[in-house]
Amino acid sequence: MEHPHVVQLFEVIETFGAVYIVMEYAGGGPLGHHIPEAVGLQEEEARRMFRQIVSAVCHCHTKGIVHRDLKLGNVLVGAGGNVKLCDFNLSHRFTAGQKFHRLCGTPSYWAPELYQCQEYDGPAVDVWSLGVLLYHMVTGRLCH
Repeated sequence: MEHPHVVQLFEVIETFGAVYIVMEYAGGGPLGHHIPEAVGLQEEEARRMFRQIVSAVCHCHTKGIVHRDLKLGNVLVGAGGNVKLCDFNLSHRFTAGQKFHRLCGTPSYWAPELYQCQEYDGPAVDVWSLGVLLYHMVTGRLCH
């Protein structure tokens, strides 16, 4: 899936007893390491990065993929301070109107329907997680 704010997968190599994944390098590490605790990012920087994250998530949804584990740890900082969405281990293909039942992702970023063990709309829970992610970016704290 090619997008400037999604980490690119170049190759998967399977050998006897091991699988190697060759991916794009984002040397800045997880976004969470760049956010001052209990302070957050400056508004302008948070807005710039959040636009990039939303662009990546919208691209995934347009391609029929729901991420299901959006959080600071799954956003990497690359060249020029630009962000890259990564870790698609819990992602899933979806069609319009499809509901999911599996509880997955990071509880601090869950939408209410996940806590209530209800079926859920994949893109809608990604949008909820984006809101939690933005709050975390600008305050340096998770909401409780």
